[in-house]
Amino acid sequence: MVQSADNEDAVLFAHLTSTGTLYAYLRKVFGQELGAEYDSKDKAKAAIFEVLFAGNGYHSPMKTEFTKLFPTIAQVFQVFKRGNKTILPRLLQLLEAYIILQVVTRRIAKEKHNSVPLFTVHDSIVTTEQYAGYVRDVMQEELTRLVGIPPTLKEEVWSEENANILLAELEKKATAVPPATPAGCVSPGSQQ
Repeated sequence: MVQSADNEDAVLFAHLTSTGTLYAYLRKVFGQELGAEYDSKDKAKAAIFEVLFAGNGYHSPMKTEFTKLFPTIAQVFQVFKRGNKTILPRLLQLLEAYIILQVVTRRIAKEKHNSVPLFTVHDSIVTTEQYAGYVRDVMQEELTRLVGIPPTLKEEVWSEENANILLAELEKKATAVPPATPAGCVSPGSQQ
């Protein structure tokens, strides 16, 4: 990867996203620059959603701070959203689906002659404990090859106990009052 003063922010962004530390970094900076009420994982996630999904005309303290931190990334996102703010998120979804469905699972099926049980959930692949290490290794290799940066992968063991915890969290979210959608953003169920 070429590094220069002109793209230091892009290099930092790539490092933070590939190591899974972007939210922690944003929390720290938001807390320092915007105040303690912005020092939360939820605020960091909201900032990413605003940058990715809100129209170019939408402004907020978090989006402004993100643009200061990562001007190159923000500019690329703005270019993709000119004229149609849904292009960037749809492109990212297509890319994610292509990598998981067409590259990773296809390679696993070919190498193991369709003997590995695979289920995909968004950007994750679910398999049995017997094949978890193999699936992780293939994901690591393919993502590194395609993106150029080794990703940080998270393994999660599914069990009845974990399922009950997840269901309780989902029930809690389902009964919570939905957050306000920023102007210029479209969320599931909203109309524009």
